[in-house]
Amino acid sequence: MKSKLVALLFLTFCWNAQAFGQVGENNFVGREAKIINNASEHVTLSNFDFENAYRDRSFRFITQLNWTNSGHTTITAFEVVMLFYDPFNRQIAGPSGRWLIPGHDSANWAALEPGQTDGDGTIGYGSENAYTGIVYVRAIRFEDGTVWYSNQPDIEKKIAAAVPNLKEIGPIDPGAKPPPTP
Repeated sequence: MKSKLVALLFLTFCWNAQAFGQVGENNFVGREAKIINNASEHVTLSNFDFENAYRDRSFRFITQLNWTNSGHTTITAFEVVMLFYDPFNRQIAGPSGRWLIPGHDSANWAALEPGQTDGDGTIGYGSENAYTGIVYVRAIRFEDGTVWYSNQPDIEKKIAAAVPNLKEIGPIDPGAKPPPTP
């Protein structure tokens, strides 16, 4: 009985060691994480990263992003859009989408005061063939109830400038559309 337990532990260790050793092999060399800081008068994004990493017994697509309230008004929540493209510059629908940040992060919904910095991440269900990732702020709700929306044509121009190899940017405004700006 004891030898079977030792053998099982040994096999489990070997399998996990092999999986952990493959982490670097499941990401494209030279992948690019681009930040479009289109709302820097309110929120500044930083340290954007994405990778396929071994978590919870399988490979998962993981993103990480930091932000700072760089304005003078307290932020109740803001929305980030993440866009991902494969090595052939085609948009990947799965991980691309909107990410609502309720205050500080997903575990701390307290309002983000001016000057405060925080960060968070997402964990997908499987790995992705992502080569290029882009993030920008789509909307911000301030503590006083006002809402700021990004200028989508301006975002398209900034994405084209940041990643000139993209022939087709694809949809950059996932989910519910904000009301038109006057």
